[in-house]
Amino acid sequence: MNTQDKIVFFHSASTWMEGRAVEQLKRAAELPGMIAAAGMPDLHPGLSAPVGAALLSEGVIYPELAGGDVGCGIALFRTGLAAGKFKAAKLERRLLAHLPETPEYEFPAQWPAWLRRDLGTAGRGNHFVELTGFEEVRDPVRAETLGIDRRNLWLLVHSGSRGHGQALLERTPKGGLVPESEPGRKYLAAHDRLLEWAKLNRRLIAAGFLAAAGGEGELVSDNCHNSILPAPAGSGWIHRKGTAATAEGAPFVIAGSRGTFSYLVEPAGEQSRNLWSAAHGAGRKWNRQGTRSRLETRFKPENLKRTRLGSVVVCSDRQLLYEEAPEAYKNIETVVDDLAAAGVIRVIGVLRPVLTWKSPKEGE
Repeated sequence: MNTQDKIVFFHSASTWMEGRAVEQLKRAAELPGMIAAAGMPDLHPGLSAPVGAALLSEGVIYPELAGGDVGCGIALFRTGLAAGKFKAAKLERRLLAHLPETPEYEFPAQWPAWLRRDLGTAGRGNHFVELTGFEEVRDPVRAETLGIDRRNLWLLVHSGSRGHGQALLERTPKGGLVPESEPGRKYLAAHDRLLEWAKLNRRLIAAGFLAAAGGEGELVSDNCHNSILPAPAGSGWIHRKGTAATAEGAPFVIAGSRGTFSYLVEPAGEQSRNLWSAAHGAGRKWNRQGTRSRLETRFKPENLKRTRLGSVVVCSDRQLLYEEAPEAYKNIETVVDDLAAAGVIRVIGVLRPVLTWKSPKEGE
């Protein structure tokens, strides 16, 4: 099959796609055993493979396509914190003075002891913890079934497997692996464990953060967007890098970029055409170094700690403050509109950020 015939893009003609990301997706689709590929509207270049893509293989898996942060995902929690009474400045001061503490938890007996390291921490990069509220409900009936109450705040947690995923990738043989081979089985067993580790970590992060905020959390959605999992139909394998999983039909969040809206959505229609996957965020348009060089002359650090939506950004790391500025990302509304127009998702509600917390450098 021709490479072009393997790839389906889910963006409108007016949506900008970086050429290097498209080329990365084409090269990935040409790998032996690749059957199909899906490019999302947030597609952008990764280190060696595109971000915002899903690929279907038969008889072989490629760990590098999922990258060094397997298990990375976004969880949404109901908090019970009253939006009208919440004081962002008060929590900002508390977070700058003391990091949230990891609550007590039951460590799985079958896990190696070294996996205790980093539990309860979000990590750096584009990972974040965000208190948010529903700006708009687009599907009142579905929102009611999910218990959405616009009077209360909600919590988003975006985090991955910390350094454990990169360590797994580095000790795994390069190239394609036969899933039933010894290297393939070893990788998949460690991969599956890190997916569970990352889910537990998001729950611990939420519990620690909400304790600092004076609330408690109830998990509503947790969607992993870096993984290699059996295809829901047939005998193939779905490789996801920066794409939400839609096979279970559960609602999930497509995250904005700190100073923009996020969207609670759910899969719509037949999902095999988009490889049971959807965009997980806005997608970068500038790399980190390019973002700093563009913005350091335009904004002082303090300017970036308050967003155009009036939300508060708690980040003591000057470099990270610039690298993850909203300007570095594509338009989230365009990403969501493209997926909705393609019949991949339907929007349940729109989330407005109230306070976003970025982890400080280690040692601070």
